[in-house]
Amino acid sequence: MEKELQAGKLIPDQKIVKKQFPVTGMSCASCASNIETTLKKQPGVMNASVNLASQIATLEFNPSVVKPLDLKEAVSSAGYNLIIDESDNAREELEYIQHKRYTSLKRRVIWAIILAVPLVLLSMVFMRLTYASYIMWALATPIVFWFGRSFFINAWKQIFSVGVIKYGLHEAAIRQLHHVGPGYTNCILVRTFLLH
Repeated sequence: MEKELQAGKLIPDQKIVKKQFPVTGMSCASCASNIETTLKKQPGVMNASVNLASQIATLEFNPSVVKPLDLKEAVSSAGYNLIIDESDNAREELEYIQHKRYTSLKRRVIWAIILAVPLVLLSMVFMRLTYASYIMWALATPIVFWFGRSFFINAWKQIFSVGVIKYGLHEAAIRQLHHVGPGYTNCILVRTFLLH
């Protein structure tokens, strides 16, 4: 019975289906929580859980009330993607998307470290150099806005998604924008322009 439930087959007396769908676009636990909340609010969904590590949403739902396409649209409105296609091509595409995302993330982390090492050295050892503040600004800007852009993109997705605005702003998204953006701006204004 449990194997039939996991395979997504109907349970005769309850008409509830348990299926797992891959989810793309998540980067943190608050993303998983946001998707889980969005899915649980859909009519016909009995239970939903989203695993960030495996990027899988496990759903128990009544297929006569809600269709997988409706669930996909709800997740898309929150700024993510629920893959409902179960073909071999879909699995290959998912693996390709995950590999591409991992490669991009790895490249951005390496470049951010390459820029962060001289930034730390300048700020800790060579801070009395004549143009140290301007050099630090030049090094910090791509770290925050290019290599760290996914934090801003995900925060804006969460804030402006239909579901989030309808049910209230997402706390983690506000925290991301509140701390990173103004923190960067404050440091630039104080360290670069006001102290010289």
